[in-house]
Amino acid sequence: MAYAVMGALLLWAAAPCASPEPAFVVDQVVARVDSEVITLSELTAEARLVLLDAGNPNVAVRTALSAPLLSAVLRSMVHRALLANERRRLQLGGVPDEEVAQDVDRLARRFEARDDFRVFLIDIGLADPGARDQPRFRAPAAIVDRLRMEREVARFVDVRIRLNVVMSEREVRACFNANPERFSKLSFEQARPQIRVRLQEQKEAQALEDLLEQLAQRAKIRVEAPYDQPLVEQAEAEVGFDCPRVP
Repeated sequence: MAYAVMGALLLWAAAPCASPEPAFVVDQVVARVDSEVITLSELTAEARLVLLDAGNPNVAVRTALSAPLLSAVLRSMVHRALLANERRRLQLGGVPDEEVAQDVDRLARRFEARDDFRVFLIDIGLADPGARDQPRFRAPAAIVDRLRMEREVARFVDVRIRLNVVMSEREVRACFNANPERFSKLSFEQARPQIRVRLQEQKEAQALEDLLEQLAQRAKIRVEAPYDQPLVEQAEAEVGFDCPRVP
């Protein structure tokens, strides 16, 4: 399995004696969240999946995995682990197999053939060439488990955050007044739909950030160098405006 641990740091150990001992491979640990360990091979596989979901197989396979990219992906993995742990603590129910199967099929459709999808998973270390797929999903267990957890975390975030966001008319009006250039040709009523969408996004992002901060304070987290660098803030160019926080 030539690429089963793509990007991992391989440490070959041999006993200091005349008779040769079998070598073994140790995967580098890049982060710990309580008792959960995230390895470099898991990080590189996750980065390839993120690229696949955002682009196409060629992009996912050929793009160089830079340190900033890996740091960003690792941060999302740590956040997902925190949310998954909280979900388990609350003993929330799972998601239907049908939804997980839809996610598997969505990724598989990015390839010309289903077999190409399986080869990709083997190459990034999420499938063993000799292992059988799970019949219900027609995919290896590792990718099924990963997509199931992603679904469960998304459902938890919906229940905990998105369904509880409240915005007042005062906040909508404050956002309108704070962005005169953006809405110079629109009345307040015309601008209201855009503002509500933006406010919803901001409130969800802030609520998620607050929740993750609370969970991180209760957890034991360690991220190894060089993946512990702070992320560069992204500009708001796509959105074009921001809404102030109203006390």
